[in-house]
Amino acid sequence: PGEIDWQAHYRLAGIRARMNARSPDQIRAGDAASDGFVNRYVIPVRRNLSERLMSSVSEREARFLNGLILGERNEVPSDLKTDFITVGVMHLLAISGQQVVIVALLIAALLTVLRVPEKPRFFLVACSLAYYVLLTGSSPSVTRAGIMSIVVLGAGIAQRRPDIHNALGIAAAAILLWDPKQLFDPGFLLSFSAVIAIVLLYPLILRATPGLTARFARNRVVDLAWKGAAVSLAAGLGTAPIVAYYFGRVSLVGFLANILIVPLSSVALVLGMLTLGASFVWGWLASVYAAGAEAAAGLTFKLVSFFAGFPHASVDFRISLAVLASLYGLMTLLLVSAARKSWKPFLIGTLVISNIALYWRVLSPPETGVLRVTFLDVGQGDAAFVEFPGGATMLVDGGPKKLSFDAGEQTVVPFLRHAEVQKIDYLVLSHPHGDHLGGLPAVMRAFPVGTVVEGSSAGRSALYKEFVWLADSLQLPRASLFAGDVIGKELPVRVYALAPERGEGEGADNLNERSLVLKIDYGRTSVLFPGDAEDGAETGMVARYGTFLNSDILKAGHHGSRTSSTEEFVSSASPAYTVISAGEGNSFGHPSAAVLERLSRLGSRIDRTDESGAAVYESDGDSWRRIDRSEWR
Repeated sequence: PGEIDWQAHYRLAGIRARMNARSPDQIRAGDAASDGFVNRYVIPVRRNLSERLMSSVSEREARFLNGLILGERNEVPSDLKTDFITVGVMHLLAISGQQVVIVALLIAALLTVLRVPEKPRFFLVACSLAYYVLLTGSSPSVTRAGIMSIVVLGAGIAQRRPDIHNALGIAAAAILLWDPKQLFDPGFLLSFSAVIAIVLLYPLILRATPGLTARFARNRVVDLAWKGAAVSLAAGLGTAPIVAYYFGRVSLVGFLANILIVPLSSVALVLGMLTLGASFVWGWLASVYAAGAEAAAGLTFKLVSFFAGFPHASVDFRISLAVLASLYGLMTLLLVSAARKSWKPFLIGTLVISNIALYWRVLSPPETGVLRVTFLDVGQGDAAFVEFPGGATMLVDGGPKKLSFDAGEQTVVPFLRHAEVQKIDYLVLSHPHGDHLGGLPAVMRAFPVGTVVEGSSAGRSALYKEFVWLADSLQLPRASLFAGDVIGKELPVRVYALAPERGEGEGADNLNERSLVLKIDYGRTSVLFPGDAEDGAETGMVARYGTFLNSDILKAGHHGSRTSSTEEFVSSASPAYTVISAGEGNSFGHPSAAVLERLSRLGSRIDRTDESGAAVYESDGDSWRRIDRSEWR
């Protein structure tokens, strides 16, 4: 829940399958495909231009210019990309109108110097723009800008007054006729909403501030800066709802940052293009342009880092589809009111939308008395989020942390933000192995935590030391639980600790056997979290608790390993549902075929996160209901 639907994303991009190679030794470069116009005349040119940039400019700046000129966003370093997202200037790395207009102007200027007549000049510029669209990957934004530029230039040749609305409509119609799926692509929506907002809101902003506009008009530099700010504000207002809906973050410094960074990046863009052009003619001139491009790109980095360092430079802000529609409805009514010079349409529309929102909340039945458990897909690890009746919450483990993947940062925290969680009342660590502990530090940094709950095991890893240091520095209460203890006596449910036994096996090397085992009882329903408890611990619990282990839902111990989920233990638990949290294609062979067969014989329905993603269940105290993906909030 709350995660990008990558299957839908790949389908929109026309990608049917994904293949992973475990080692570079498994990759062999065959002969490059030579059929088709793009493979023969576009890709080699793009590769050549990229190599020229890399040889002319320092690597970091060259990667940025590659993204700016050729649309190679994957070349941009990840830390720089993160800062661009935080500041709200990631659009600079998406080829758009700015780049296309500069290309058109440069080519038109060259053809004018060469005294090419008007109609052949238009034909050559149009062909060059079409080629540039292919050269940069034909993203929705550059395709839209290319088509609009050709339409506007063509209007001049036909001696017709260009109409930006018609040009925008023709571009949208052409893209959607070619690929209707683009209507659901964020890049398409952001590109068109930005232009529509500029066309409609920019004049409104200037008319709303006649005094400032007249005063600034006396100084050309100040006038340009003011109008640039108005354009930035209009584009920001137009795209902010879509950014919030798709990405869940909104930049608070984007308005100011765009005013300074966009002109500077334009300088870097022009100098980068001149560097490429000069590199075919005169190496010394290319080096002069390259020095300027490198300086402009370096200064852009400094400004982006400066704004990214602001406290709360960007904030988490998610909205629903209904809110998205409401915001654009209000913007439309605002434009209607401005056109009619009357605030009545806007005020009436605001009152109608406010009343709908108010009565929807009043008449919607509140979700009281519901226990909700979400078993998250964190790869080869464990993480489950529990929402108790009344609003209290508990996170059981946080998934793994590796060099390229932090489950806390990349899965758990985005999910919690999507679920609009304000506080984690109980943060539980079953045992200090990295696949359970790894994501918890990121969660602790992102959310207020009430109490940290652990078993008796203390880890020796640097990750566990970071976990302890964070808990101490944040002054979080810590509690060690043993068999017989209860969590949260004030809760409307019972959360029992079933293991480990106090003093039993302390200091043992096998941390799995010292896992904190929890059982949650709510009315006549229950769920069992055995951590990574193995056969020894399971045998002890069967002997101590017998039928008390009986649970409707079992989170399979140790990711379905053959060392856990023994015949006696799963028979005592007798779960109607079993959730196995394991990573797709993991090297451990989890879950074990023997465990799967054992659970199937019991008639337990098996949910595997490696096959079907997260598993969500709700209980009203009488029975459990599995929440299908279509119902995820």
